[in-house]
Amino acid sequence: MSISRPGPRCLAARGGTDRLGRSPASFLGKGFIKLESPARLMRPELAHLLRAWIRSEPGGAAVRMKLRDNGFFPESSLGVPWSEERPATGQWQPVVLQGKPPRSKMKHYYVELEIAGENQTVWLDGLYVGE
Repeated sequence: MSISRPGPRCLAARGGTDRLGRSPASFLGKGFIKLESPARLMRPELAHLLRAWIRSEPGGAAVRMKLRDNGFFPESSLGVPWSEERPATGQWQPVVLQGKPPRSKMKHYYVELEIAGENQTVWLDGLYVGE
């Protein structure tokens, strides 16, 4: 995943290109970070699972995972067919999207992960995308 627009007060965000590993994002004051995966083929006839494990210290950071159609918006894109939002807690918990993606013109999608916090550290681990 790549960091596309770190918030102005994001202190740290580390990770590899396809799997984040156990990576923290720390915010002093209010902060926001958005991570985007590379686009990948997702066949509509197969069920897919997208999952990331999250926690925050202290709890309460907002985490949103979206599956986005990689087509050219708005003419040939479905926009965001799947989305889940939840607050992170002090315990590890999964953010999960699953099902068969809708048919799109290009059949390529990418994952967008948004995290917002205030005076918090948010941990991410175990990002998985598969059939």
